[in-house]
Amino acid sequence: MADDAREASTERFVGRVAVLELFDKLLADPRSAILWVFGPGGIGKSALTRQVAARAARAGAQVVSVDLRSIEPTAAAIVAAVSTVGQQEQRLVVTVDTFELAGGLGDWMRHHLLELLPAGTVVVVAGRHAPNQEWRAEPTWSSLLHLHALRALTPPESRQLLERCGLAGDLAASVAPIGRGHPLALVLLAEVLRGGAAIDVPDDLTTSPDLVAGLLQRIADEAPSEEHRRVLDALAMSRVTTRGLVRHLFDSQRADELFDWLRTRSFVEQLADGLCPHDLARDVLEGELRRTDPDAYAQLHRSIRQYLLDRPTLDTTTKVQDVIHLHRGSSMMTGYWDWATFGTVEATALRPGDHDQLVEIASVHGDPADLPILRHWLDRQPEAFTIVRTGSGEILGFVGILLLDAPSSDDLAVDPVVAAAWRHASRNDPPRPGQVIGVNRFFDDRLHGQSTSPTFNVVSWKCTQVWLTTPGLAWFYITVRDEQFWTPMMSYLDFHRVRDADADVGGMRLSAYCRDWRRLGPAAWLDLMEERELGGPIVAPPAPPVLVVLAEDDFAAAVRNALRDLARPDRLTTNPLTASRVVTDQSTHATPADIAEVLRLGLASLPDDPRTDKARRALERTYFHGAVSQETAAEVLGMAFSTYRRHLRAGTDMLIGTLWQWELYGRTP
Repeated sequence: MADDAREASTERFVGRVAVLELFDKLLADPRSAILWVFGPGGIGKSALTRQVAARAARAGAQVVSVDLRSIEPTAAAIVAAVSTVGQQEQRLVVTVDTFELAGGLGDWMRHHLLELLPAGTVVVVAGRHAPNQEWRAEPTWSSLLHLHALRALTPPESRQLLERCGLAGDLAASVAPIGRGHPLALVLLAEVLRGGAAIDVPDDLTTSPDLVAGLLQRIADEAPSEEHRRVLDALAMSRVTTRGLVRHLFDSQRADELFDWLRTRSFVEQLADGLCPHDLARDVLEGELRRTDPDAYAQLHRSIRQYLLDRPTLDTTTKVQDVIHLHRGSSMMTGYWDWATFGTVEATALRPGDHDQLVEIASVHGDPADLPILRHWLDRQPEAFTIVRTGSGEILGFVGILLLDAPSSDDLAVDPVVAAAWRHASRNDPPRPGQVIGVNRFFDDRLHGQSTSPTFNVVSWKCTQVWLTTPGLAWFYITVRDEQFWTPMMSYLDFHRVRDADADVGGMRLSAYCRDWRRLGPAAWLDLMEERELGGPIVAPPAPPVLVVLAEDDFAAAVRNALRDLARPDRLTTNPLTASRVVTDQSTHATPADIAEVLRLGLASLPDDPRTDKARRALERTYFHGAVSQETAAEVLGMAFSTYRRHLRAGTDMLIGTLWQWELYGRTP
């Protein structure tokens, strides 16, 4: 029966070509060798050792297989198992599986066990961890040691494994991406789904709790304490886990210990900027926490985001990518992001010689009338373009995000999209001095156009970077060709559909969406995105109010009239301030009470300075305490009437100056 089971396992085995070729090479060489294979639980180490043993037996070698799950993992038990070696002249192959159970026996194996074996033996060790540094540093053994990290199966190998587990070709192809190339996940998926066309294919691992539980046991069973389990959750949620993040989340005295423990896990890869788990480990750990303890998930999400936003040494691009990564679990955004290629492309500035390639890409998906407009902006604002390239430099796509304080007459004549956006901004609340509007004007992937692609990944973080870091950003417009496809995402991102900013380019209609970043700034927007990622409602945002744009002199006159009419609310209803930004920021549907409240807030914000104290007191006594007349106010303040009038003018000008700054740039709470 054991022979039949091994044969079935061998028939189902796929992939691992490189390590098997290495083993065959070692077996053909008469010298001794040690092949050490390591990888996370469920990655296929045991299947590989069985495959190696079968190949060795077919080649005529004597094989001794030691599985530490089936014997006591002690030195004596291992020696007893190996002592079954016969005296024949065959080549000897010894396989030792699940070596992580042997605890601290690595040095014993090096100094004692290997010396018991005949010259020319090939030893294959499989475990979760690579050998310690002493193995590689000691000259006696380092020349014999060959290391191989066992990673995920490729997509074709994943599909092949599922087919060998009994799934039909089409079903295997649809299921393969869910397993992330992890053999155990794929085998368990096949067990869950095997049985026919009536089976519902899960969207991801989180929709199959039993499957998650089985995988979680393999991945997280090494955690010796609750804190170790929590640091695994942080590893799963963060794009990259740094020592600083662990110190932020945990008691500083244990943080270094926890980080160093993470670094030794077999399913964790050490990158230049921190630690990153295998994709399957990430999916399983994060999915389990989100499903079983949503409150803890939300709290950890907020803590990680706060650390990223507060970290001053993190460059802006990395910070934005890390924040975006926190939203990878969003049911809305996962349909737009291509996570399989996230981080695999290079985003660069425009380079000499790029122009023609960008025009070529745009010509495949857009209208020919857009091509001269593209060339106009390539010359006019080359810094607006980000080019998406492969590692070898090949252009995959591009994005062009224009930032404009005031487009020129040529810009407006050449580009109907920018002209429509500028008209919309001018009718509502145009940018004031120091402010700009943004237009995500161009976006195309060579193969996928304006759809899910590596290029759209870059569009996502590039737009987010502009939204979070551009000083004085007012309106931001996004124009797309496929309204039906993009509207759900735009609503999720709190962008409004503005049909009066649509534009026709040649024979193609471009749909416009916009957001005024002066109304709900970056910090509040990030809070909104977090709420939605964590399960908050996704509703279409209300249309922004139509604002009256006042010149500075008209604004000052409106403030003076409002001060005089504070005791006459009926007159305040017709004051132009009711539709100004400074008041609508207080309340979308402004009332006389809102105007009065803004004036009081402005008064309270005036500096408490002895040099301006009399001016502030004159303003307050005259308008906010209901003085019968200015003469009465002067008498109460103990000032000569001419002196009082001078201070009142100064106080009024101070208040107007403060409110004008709020009108331009928004009020700081």
